Amino acid sequence: MSNARINNIIKTDEASSFVKHIAYDRTTRVFEIQTQENRYRYYNVPASIFVEVVTSPSVGNSYNTFVKGQFKSRKFKVKT
Repeated sequence: MSNARINNIIKTDEASSFVKHIAYDRTTRVFEIQTQENRYRYYNVPASIFVEVVTSPSVGNSYNTFVKGQFKSRKFKVKT
């Protein structure tokens, strides 16, 4: 996993069959996750949830438990 921090935005590239990358903006509390086909943006997510997901042994399971369906969200189709 590689991490990059740009001001208050943290981006993580995941080596996962489900998750392509994750980003979190501490200022706006926006959590973004990209799978192979879609990108999901979740709003008003606490930083502790982001940390829980990216430090979990299973990012996909942690995302499903702590993020998916828990926050207001928007789905985007990834262009191929």
